[in-house]
Amino acid sequence: QFAGASHPSIPNTLSLVSEADTRFVNSGVTSMTIDNTSKVGIGIDSSIGAPLHIQYSGIGSGLIIESTDSGTSAAPDLVLYRNSSSPADDDQIGNIIFNGMDSGANVQSYARILVEADDVTSGSEDSTMHFSTIVDGTLDERITIKGSNVGINNNNPTVALDVTGSVTASNEFIGDIDGAVRFTAKTDEALSKGDVVYVSGVSGNTTTVGKAKADDASKMPAFGMAI
Repeated sequence: QFAGASHPSIPNTLSLVSEADTRFVNSGVTSMTIDNTSKVGIGIDSSIGAPLHIQYSGIGSGLIIESTDSGTSAAPDLVLYRNSSSPADDDQIGNIIFNGMDSGANVQSYARILVEADDVTSGSEDSTMHFSTIVDGTLDERITIKGSNVGINNNNPTVALDVTGSVTASNEFIGDIDGAVRFTAKTDEALSKGDVVYVSGVSGNTTTVGKAKADDASKMPAFGMAI
C-alpha cells in the first residue's frame, strides 16, 4: 500500500492478484493492469487486447507525445518499426486502422493507412502508401502513393498523377506542359494516327470525336489529333 494524501481512508495500492494480474489501484479505482502475458492495460483491467491497451470514457486527446527540445530537428517522432529478421518484398510495414461501431453493434473499420515495402533491396528500396475509406459497407483503396506516383481510385499509378474517374475543377488547370495533352474518346469513324479531330458529340460523360475537315464548318474547330 501507498499513502493516499487526498484519500487517507482509501490508500493507493499495488495488488498482486494470484498469478494472473498485477494491478495498480488509485483511490479505489484500477488505473493500470499488467496481465499474465505481460500485456499492459491503462484504464482497463480485463480483456486487454494488445501489448498496450488504453481505454477512457472521455473525448479529446487519448495519447500525447510531448517533446520539450528547443532545437530545429523534427520532434516528437511516432515510429512504426517492422523489425523483421527476414524482410521481403511486399511486406506490410505499418498499418493505422480507424475503427468504430456500426448501427448493428459491430466493430467496423472506417478507414486505414497502410504502408508496404515493394522492394527491400538495400540501396534501392521502394514503398507504397495506401489510403482506404469505406463506401457502402466496403473498405477499399482510394488514394495510392507508389514511389513518386499518385493514384486516385487507381492502386497502380504509372505517371505522376493517375486518376480513374472524372475530374472536376472550379478554376483553371495551370502548368508548364512539355509534350502532348492526351484524351481518350470514342470515335464515330475510322481514324489514322495524325488525323486532326473535332468533337462530334457528347452524351453524358462520353465524348465522341470525328475527323475534322477544313472545308466543312460543321466539323471545326479542330482540338487535337489522333495518336
